[in-house]
Amino acid sequence: METVTGVTHNKDKVVSFAVLYNSLFQRNAGAYRTLNEDEVKEFKSWIIKFYNELISVLPQLDKHTKEERDTIHKSTVLESVPLFYAYAYVAKNLEHEVHWKRKLIKLATTTYKAGMWEGEFLSLENPIWHNTIAFQNKAHNWKIVNNNRTQKFAIDIVLKHLNIVNI
Repeated sequence: METVTGVTHNKDKVVSFAVLYNSLFQRNAGAYRTLNEDEVKEFKSWIIKFYNELISVLPQLDKHTKEERDTIHKSTVLESVPLFYAYAYVAKNLEHEVHWKRKLIKLATTTYKAGMWEGEFLSLENPIWHNTIAFQNKAHNWKIVNNNRTQKFAIDIVLKHLNIVNI
């Protein structure tokens, strides 16, 4: 079963700069929206540290070839646009936490239960994603939908899974 996503399908990049930028600074949905000049230096240092740790926790984000990317898309939502919005909100909410790495690692290590299903939280098999951000098309391929509703859903469910209160 093939997974299709507008973010990385047929590309060698995990996510476009526009998606990354919008997840952080988009006027209505970005985690940070705007920063003043005093906040920029601290933000740059933090966001680099955060995304480096995210790649450490989720090494699938560090795949480089189209073939590696296609394999990931068949089984997980971790590279979807809605999840990148969620990652930005996780970054914002963990920025001043001492033990932020412990919370972040839960993305990869915690078994998630949804009804009778049990498995990896970011797995495309996780029913929490079905008909919320992932929909099957007529060919029974999963399609990840990116819109305000799916971004908000991903943000809310990821923050809840990591036991983070959104600020």
